[in-house]
Amino acid sequence: MRPIDRALNQINEELKNIMSIVLKIAKMVVEGNWDYVEIRKLSGEAMKVKDSIREVVIRTIARYQPTASDLYWIFVAYEMSYGLYRFTRYALDISRMLSYFKDTLEEGNSKCILNISKNTLPIVVDMITLTINAFNKPSKDIIERIIELEKSVDELYREAIEKTHTSANICSCIDLVTVIFLERMADHGSYIAQKLMEIMKS
Repeated sequence: MRPIDRALNQINEELKNIMSIVLKIAKMVVEGNWDYVEIRKLSGEAMKVKDSIREVVIRTIARYQPTASDLYWIFVAYEMSYGLYRFTRYALDISRMLSYFKDTLEEGNSKCILNISKNTLPIVVDMITLTINAFNKPSKDIIERIIELEKSVDELYREAIEKTHTSANICSCIDLVTVIFLERMADHGSYIAQKLMEIMKS
């Protein structure tokens, strides 16, 4: 084993940790659980892991002067950790916003149904899950699927904008803002997928 391999393994183990946190949040939100306190706690854990990976990356580059291929993987690994961390932050932003409008959204008090964001959420969660799978086991088919799914998210994003433009009300505005956060999550997943594709081609 090369000396640098210990550092690369450490980065990989930390990535597994942040992936585990993200999948916990993904499971929560798919089940309709946007508990702000719990998501904030998990997002804080993800931030610590992301910062730990950053420190290992800097130390590895300074100490081992990695080859081009190792260096590129290190950069992608850090971008992966940052993208996954951003997923937790956007989930936190959504949970915070929904808590502000809890009374409006409570069943029985309103007919406010966030149809577009409800359709967007499972696509984004699927993208994030596929991104994790692609990083662990690179696959051209999975990466292409991620990129295709982003197009679906973009279409729903445009639909939310048009709906708010034509019939602006509290519900359509909440729906739009939620979709905006989800679209940003999708962007991170697609960006990582494209970087993984570059690694496969190199």
